[in-house]
Amino acid sequence: MTGIKLNNQKEVEVPLQPQNHEAEPSIPVRFRRQILLRIAVALLLILSTVVYCVFLDGSHHQELQKHPLADMSFSPEDSMEYTDRFVKFMKEFGRTYKDDAEMLRRFKIYEKHMREISHLNK
Repeated sequence: MTGIKLNNQKEVEVPLQPQNHEAEPSIPVRFRRQILLRIAVALLLILSTVVYCVFLDGSHHQELQKHPLADMSFSPEDSMEYTDRFVKFMKEFGRTYKDDAEMLRRFKIYEKHMREISHLNK
């Protein structure tokens, strides 16, 4: 039995809910579905935001380090290294160009490709 023992001889039943207690007001099924749908949409939006922030959105600092123009600022010493390599390349493969403008254009292309290779190897 459910109840409280007042003394050893007599046990009194105490109902878990009072008899005059009204049942909770029932929510119509239509409104219940709307509420559940709104909760599901809200949870989906929160979950997708968390997934984006944690897994897809990289640190801005890392993105700046990966930016291709970050390596384009170079000192004259770097340029001399590529110049020496280009001159060696010209001698090794017997390259000659019709004028200095074409040689400069070819050097810029060579330097750009070498920087890209160096960046990829990092």
